[in-house]
Amino acid sequence: MALLEITDQALVDPARGRRLLTRVYAPAEPGRYPAIIFNHGFSSDLGAFANTGRRWAEHGHVVLHPTHVDSLNFPDASVDPREAAITRRVIIGLATGVDADTRRAFVRLLDNPFYLEQRLADVAFLLRALRGDGSLDERVVARVDDGRLGMAGHSYGAYTTLVIAGARLERHSAAAQDPLLKRFKAAIAISGQGAGRMSFSDRSFASITMPLFMITGTKDTGAAAETPAWRQQAFRDGPPGCKYSAVLDGFGHVDFDPVAGDSARGAAGETLRQMQLEFWDAFLRERAERRDALAARAAGSPASKWHRLRNAVIGGP
Repeated sequence: MALLEITDQALVDPARGRRLLTRVYAPAEPGRYPAIIFNHGFSSDLGAFANTGRRWAEHGHVVLHPTHVDSLNFPDASVDPREAAITRRVIIGLATGVDADTRRAFVRLLDNPFYLEQRLADVAFLLRALRGDGSLDERVVARVDDGRLGMAGHSYGAYTTLVIAGARLERHSAAAQDPLLKRFKAAIAISGQGAGRMSFSDRSFASITMPLFMITGTKDTGAAAETPAWRQQAFRDGPPGCKYSAVLDGFGHVDFDPVAGDSARGAAGETLRQMQLEFWDAFLRERAERRDALAARAAGSPASKWHRLRNAVIGGP
């Protein structure tokens, strides 16, 4: 499917005076399509997960990639420069190692509620924009089915996604109470979080009733060296229902958007995207045959051999 790409639209939220740089991938053919908001990881920007965003749009979705306040490439004046410096040291040190003091400072930074509150407010603003408040390109608004909304994200974006999906924070969040955030129908969290950090506890995930697809890899550890199993706690502890999990063998934290033809991860990445599309079709388009396909994959786990996928999909009861 041919795509309409809007690469750098600067939206302005008048309530906060905030400039929200956003990229959009959408079907070029006019029509009404489900819309997905994708939240990048901490320090990243609207360019993250471009391969995934395009693939979802080719399948008939409008995909919005906003840039949040923690981005290093597009710094926001509201961010403490000292915190930005900590993040920059962590990013630079990923290849050679991050010293213990910097790692501890970064973990504390991720616990700062300011960043989550700003992201939740960004998402609520985009939902208003999708209703046609005049801030978003009218070609995008004309293609959105406002009743079929999906939420997705990677790393800190997965944290944002889990909160929107209904995960309970062990602190009050004013932004999380916005009724607009209740309008999402389904969520995909890539490299999500478990209990013990960022105001999540063992009680946090029992309140997630939305269909949820959790994705991690066998080498996907947390900022405080948590295991991939920690990243799947929302899947294990969520209430029975439409919960799914994929664990990709050999995938680390930055490996979940491979390019087609990548000899190491391309085949597994494409299989993962097919599973994601089955999930979106099942719960945004309410296609029963796609739910059946997910159930069939779940029934085959962990013995299935979906390329490099381990425990390809494990479904809830």
